[in-house]
Amino acid sequence: AMGTIQQYVQGLGHAARSNDGVMLSRMVSLRNDTPSGSASEITRHCGSLGGPIKQVASGHLLAAAQLAAGDVGAAFTQQIEIMKGMRRLLESKDKGQWLLKPLEVVVRDLRELAYRADDAAGRNDNTEAAMAEVREAFTNCLSDRNQDVTNTLKRGGLMLMSNLLSISFRLNNFAIVQSYIKMIESERMKEMFKNGRNGFSLADRVTYQYYLGRNAMFQADYTRANECLSYAFEHCHREAQHNKRLILVYLTPVKVTSCAIAWFIPCDDRCRCRVCVCRHRVDHDFASVFWV
Repeated sequence: AMGTIQQYVQGLGHAARSNDGVMLSRMVSLRNDTPSGSASEITRHCGSLGGPIKQVASGHLLAAAQLAAGDVGAAFTQQIEIMKGMRRLLESKDKGQWLLKPLEVVVRDLRELAYRADDAAGRNDNTEAAMAEVREAFTNCLSDRNQDVTNTLKRGGLMLMSNLLSISFRLNNFAIVQSYIKMIESERMKEMFKNGRNGFSLADRVTYQYYLGRNAMFQADYTRANECLSYAFEHCHREAQHNKRLILVYLTPVKVTSCAIAWFIPCDDRCRCRVCVCRHRVDHDFASVFWV
């Protein structure tokens, strides 16, 4: 438990001032306990903070309160405010890689709230709003001009790209992220795929390949799908059994279909293979918590 609202605000302020991204990520997660209080109490205590971190703190406390009250739509509205605060931090003089972990947590919660709110309302308005916010954050990270590879925000680009891909599957519209895929795979970003410790993390690369492989499969590009999904499966952490199962949902029929095409199995049989896998076309998301 976080204790009182005053203690929470003080702790969050300290995490921000000391650039402690790990602590900040825990404090802005809706999966962790958050102190409750009235809106006026939250506003009063958050007044001791300044700038974007005040927006993040008050937004999180209000989102947690609305979620506890069962109002997912209102919680999502507050989560949007948190994202706006995080994007302001990405543009501030204190920006750096310490912000990427809390940003990942905020984006994850934003997606989950958007999906829940839209499921209840029977529309995609919130998911589309979430995509707009993630796109802005993606642009913030990729446009970072910091030449220090150990502190550039570009390292968060692939994590945000995977979130955009997840949302595009939810909206059943992969075309809307094609330009962003070109940006992340541009010549100036190639080093981030190779640069080990200072480049994109293995977890982000695996997740990215998983989503690219899924899309390739539904485009009937089985060679590309096999390449991407095989990479994801082979590099997935051995203890991430949930993620491995998700990969196999798509990799197994891709292998079968590839063999069917190679051995000239009649078209009707190949179609049955595709029908089988299409029944599994659901919105699976990788559990990033399993990555190391």
